Amino acid sequence: MPERRHQPSIGGRRAGCRALLVVALVLAGASAPAAQPSPRTPREVDPRRRTPVVEAVERAGPAVVSLVTERVLDAVPTPLFRPREGADPTPEGSTLLGSGLLIDPRGFIVTNHHVVQQASRITVWLEDDTSLPAELVNWNRESDLAVIRITASDKGPFPYLPLGTSSDILAGEPVIALGNPFGLGNSVTTGVVSARSRPVHRDGKVLHPDLIQTDALINIGNSGGPLLNITGEVIGINLGILEEGQGIGFAIPADRVRQAVASLLDFRTERMLRLGIPSRGLRPAASRGGEGLLVLEVEADGPAAEAGIRKGDLLLSVDGRPLSSALDLHLHLFLKSVGDVVVVRVLRGQEQIEARVTLGRHQDIVWELLGMVARDVTDDLGNRLELPPDRWYGVYVVEVERGGPADEVLIRPGDLLYFLGQFQINGIESLRSLLSTRFKRGQLVPVNLWRSETREELQGGLRLRP
Repeated sequence: MPERRHQPSIGGRRAGCRALLVVALVLAGASAPAAQPSPRTPREVDPRRRTPVVEAVERAGPAVVSLVTERVLDAVPTPLFRPREGADPTPEGSTLLGSGLLIDPRGFIVTNHHVVQQASRITVWLEDDTSLPAELVNWNRESDLAVIRITASDKGPFPYLPLGTSSDILAGEPVIALGNPFGLGNSVTTGVVSARSRPVHRDGKVLHPDLIQTDALINIGNSGGPLLNITGEVIGINLGILEEGQGIGFAIPADRVRQAVASLLDFRTERMLRLGIPSRGLRPAASRGGEGLLVLEVEADGPAAEAGIRKGDLLLSVDGRPLSSALDLHLHLFLKSVGDVVVVRVLRGQEQIEARVTLGRHQDIVWELLGMVARDVTDDLGNRLELPPDRWYGVYVVEVERGGPADEVLIRPGDLLYFLGQFQINGIESLRSLLSTRFKRGQLVPVNLWRSETREELQGGLRLRP
């Protein structure tokens, strides 16, 4: 008999379950005796009850959030763009529940892609029952990871828990899973590491090569929450359970999460900001027994070189925030803009110095004439956007200049431009060539785009910058 392989059941639950559970609890409470004990000062807890699990949960709990994601598809007309003829403007809607982990005090949260995929509204519930709006920053379908960020600018700093390491996980060691099962709110389950580096297959294809297997209960809604070791370090992000299995759950290892999130928040590719140190030019120095990022390469004409940073320097902090991995650098610079000055503390030999780096931009004709940053549609990006088979070309809009030509017609990040005039756009170099050879400054040019957020085709006119 051929081996039967199972796939983790990875999915949210309709928000209606929250309402049903709340009603059930209220009804149960209604049947309780009317007389209630008078409030009293909590007694002192016996120290023997404060186990390592209790201490780990107390430290980590405030950084674990509950997520309510809503998908509402509603075509909103823009000044120059309109849905193509025959498009169905009828809105659709759905609501899912999930969990997330705050990894930065400015509101960055890591969760699963399947929890927030195509969500048009995301609400974050903190441990104290505060609800705040959030936005989807970036995601990766293959790794099933996503980054969202709380958008309430008057809130924070938020409690957070940095990612630990999964390289030294021991089979059999105790673990703690935190999350929001079935919309009940933050809950705790415990177990052990059942296996390390467990591959998970579907239809003969490896979906995840090295998941952490655990018998700690990971129920529906726990997806996106952290898996902790007994000292409270984040060793993984909860993913799902084995279909029809008992006590077989999976989490994405923390080292892979860190690498994936750093890529999702790469200020070079996602924001087109220029530091002057290529991605391959930095290496964590922790392997040498210390903190910081070792500079392996500096662009001769870049902002870092102009600020005096050299090959061999050790970057200790940026604007006072310690650096131990590329993720630390990306988390800070992702929120910066062209022209911002960041203060980098550098160790050179035995001397510490400060370098003031003015961030630049990789400018080209696309920014000059259209007022936007765009990139090629790679296979990974196409999968992330869940593009239809006939939309795997064009350019993906990363950033739009406020008040620029693209902004004036409400083109926004996440849109896919695939026709300029009668010419098909086959990538960023194709767009640059069309702008430099086929059109004139100030010309009104027909444009076709695909809006991934609402999965609709839009068309209209865009006037090039005069």
